Amino acid sequence: MEEKELICCNDEVLSLQICSILEQNNIPYVKRDEGANAYLRVSMGKSFGPTHFFVSNEYFEKAKELIAVLDEEDFSNTIPDELKESPNDNNEESMKKYEIPRKIIGYMTLGLFVIFLVVLVVQVVMQFL
Repeated sequence: MEEKELICCNDEVLSLQICSILEQNNIPYVKRDEGANAYLRVSMGKSFGPTHFFVSNEYFEKAKELIAVLDEEDFSNTIPDELKESPNDNNEESMKKYEIPRKIIGYMTLGLFVIFLVVLVVQVVMQFL
């Protein structure tokens, strides 16, 4: 069974709406997050990046028609405007505004990973006691 990408969206609410529409119409789908976003969805319950929806070729046209009822402006198939770089934005000053949020997300991810490891170690040690 070969799959085709149906849609990619950056909005969690739209992602849930798409899931609901596909499930109500008994269309099997696969939902994939890019990179570390899958880990963030599991650990934090929310993905901070794009979510890709795939359906088999057999259901693709029907699924495409069903999600077309959602307002096309709601879909974020591209990077939001405030994050887009213009050709002149490749300078160091424009990149500084993204440095702190990236560090915070990195530290949050690292902290969650450390907590996970500590809990895992405690559980293993408790089994042997």
